[in-house]
Amino acid sequence: MINLTPIREILFAEDDDGFRSVVRNALILRGYGITAAKNGKEALSLFEANPNCWFALITDFNMPFMNGAELIQAIQAKGRSIKPTIVISALQAEDSPELAQLATSHGVYLLHKPFDFGELFAVLDYWSRPGNGEVDGLR
Repeated sequence: MINLTPIREILFAEDDDGFRSVVRNALILRGYGITAAKNGKEALSLFEANPNCWFALITDFNMPFMNGAELIQAIQAKGRSIKPTIVISALQAEDSPELAQLATSHGVYLLHKPFDFGELFAVLDYWSRPGNGEVDGLR
C-alpha cells in the first residue's frame, strides 16, 4: 500500500551525535522527515536554504556556535517562526533567564532531558492535525 500522507519535515539541531541519532531515528519511525544539524548555526543555514518547508523545529538549548534561543531569535528576525518549536534542555526554566523567556513564547515547548518520547510525539502529532496550528493548549 502506498502512503499518500505528506511528510512533515522537521529541522532538528542537536550537538550530541548519539542523542541526535536516537531522536532522529525515533522521529523517522514515527513517519516524520528529519533534517539534522550539529548546532544552531548549521540549522540556521538549512532554514535559510528553504525557509518554507519546515513543519517543526526541535533544538537543543545548549549548543556551540549558536544556542537554541539564538537560533529561534535568528529565525524570528527574518520575519518567520516555526510552530511548534520544541526546545530540549537538561536545564530547568528557572535555571536560565533565556530558557525562561522561551518557555513563555506561544508555540514553544520545553522538554527536559531525559524526556519521554511520548511527550515529544504528543506535541508533534497535535500540531499535525488540521486546524491546530494556532491553538495554545499543550504548553
